[in-house]
Amino acid sequence: MAKTKKKKCGVLGFLCKFIGRIILIFTAACAITGAILKLIDYFKSKKCSGENTDREFKEFCNFCGSKAETVDEDDVAGVISKNMFSVTTLDLSDARIRDDGFVSLTATCSAVNIIVPDDVNIKVDGLIKYTAVENFVPEDDSLPTIYIAAKALFSDIRISRQE
Repeated sequence: MAKTKKKKCGVLGFLCKFIGRIILIFTAACAITGAILKLIDYFKSKKCSGENTDREFKEFCNFCGSKAETVDEDDVAGVISKNMFSVTTLDLSDARIRDDGFVSLTATCSAVNIIVPDDVNIKVDGLIKYTAVENFVPEDDSLPTIYIAAKALFSDIRISRQE
């Protein structure tokens, strides 16, 4: 059997391998950062159809930002709000939402403050995990009800009347 000699790396060989690995890690980090920035840009440029007048509901999106949205129209069937890594105030205090209207809320790592009219009852339900839901609207079954269907993860949802 022939013995194979292991090649011993000197200081120069070690330094070349080390610099090669640093360059490889730096290149991979740049590629991952570029992909993440493209993904964020895609979500930020994605438009919701909140201005569509053919629909009986309003739709709002908020990704990595802070927004205050106001609905002040008559005869709105509902509101759809999609929030990711954001802070959103949804003001429905001047809206005339139909009896048994809805707010469809999707929130991931977000804080959402919903301000409702004085003459409504609120019911909250949905898939809510690791989320604080604070409903400061007293329950009154004689008033029309707005249903809040929430899909929330690691968020804070606060529902109140206008102060």
